[in-house]
Amino acid sequence: MIAARVRGPPELLLVGVVRGVVAEVAPMLDELRRYHPTRLAIAIGPEELASYTEQFVNASTEPVAPLLPTETAEVLALAKFGEVRVPHAPFIAALGWANDAGVPVAAADPDEEEYSNLFAERIGYWELVRRTVRERGAARSPPEAASPDEFALRWAGRVGRGRASRRFESARSERTVAAARAFALRGERVALLADRERIPELERQLSAETPSARRGS
Repeated sequence: MIAARVRGPPELLLVGVVRGVVAEVAPMLDELRRYHPTRLAIAIGPEELASYTEQFVNASTEPVAPLLPTETAEVLALAKFGEVRVPHAPFIAALGWANDAGVPVAAADPDEEEYSNLFAERIGYWELVRRTVRERGAARSPPEAASPDEFALRWAGRVGRGRASRRFESARSERTVAAARAFALRGERVALLADRERIPELERQLSAETPSARRGS
């Protein structure tokens, strides 16, 4: 897990967690409690946020979460570092905390339609083919890493290293940053929670006009 306090105006807390890794939950919740946000923004789309809330936070039993073959390979590789719960243990824990604390939650990523449009506009046929090949290669031979943090960065770096993929991630992050900043500019104390591999680009964009102080663990 890593956290960066982005100084304002507007100020916000940026928190990155590795998907599914249960050990990320406790330090993430500690950061949120210390910061006392009045708004939790999560870097997922509104449809995914609604699904997590309905099926995992407000449900009496957890459903089975189906995984694609590449997702299964990623989970198995991460499991060597400790317990992994799908679809996203840290995000679901953050939603549960926000629900108990009375902190409103917002989806900071584009919705499914806008996401699809961004993807189609920036990733052409050949880059899609290359991404598929890179994903299958990563699944067959996951990157070596000494920690979940390092693994998440290396996995994403291998799959998304194409120029078109980087353009897509930059455009996606622009939408995420704009959503989080909109809440902060309204006077809300915002914590933005995202997958670990997205933090460098999100922090770069958030810090483009304001300095940041980093704290990581």
